[in-house]
Amino acid sequence: MPSALPRLTLRFDPAPGEAPASYLSRLAMRNGANLESFAVLIGIDLSDLIDGAPHAIEGLAQIADTDPRPLRSASFSRVSTRSFERNGNVFPRHAVRSPATRICPDCLREDARGSGLPHQIGMAFRSNWQVPFLRACPRHNRALVEVWTDSDRTKRHDFATRIGLFMPQVITGALDTPCPRVSGLL
Repeated sequence: MPSALPRLTLRFDPAPGEAPASYLSRLAMRNGANLESFAVLIGIDLSDLIDGAPHAIEGLAQIADTDPRPLRSASFSRVSTRSFERNGNVFPRHAVRSPATRICPDCLREDARGSGLPHQIGMAFRSNWQVPFLRACPRHNRALVEVWTDSDRTKRHDFATRIGLFMPQVITGALDTPCPRVSGLL
């Protein structure tokens, strides 16, 4: 159980709105491990964390010596086999469990510049990017960009490892796409 383990020495706080699995992925890389082995090492069930189980989020926060509230707030928590809840809103499973991973390049560039960490570790996946009907970053009004699709949950959620493949394009702006304007017909 996580309470028996010492706190991590190489740690940092989660980014605002960061998905708990992204936070764990970045902590794993910061501590020289891959996501799966790191989760086992610190006693966190990765499936439970991806599904927003309170005990997994609390355990991660305890080991990382960080406030669990932002992680809970950014988490989609399984409430049944067909639905997830986030901040009082219920979503059908298919609306938040897509094999596609989308990003806001502007958010990731800000992460890279402002975190004080190596870029690949500094970039954080925001949980609201996984909602398919959200097409643009609410902060930057930039279209979200699909960077990978993977049906393997572990690989899909290992954000720190996967974003490294796209880091040059994120940093240079090669993935930037404008957000289409909404017509006045709606």
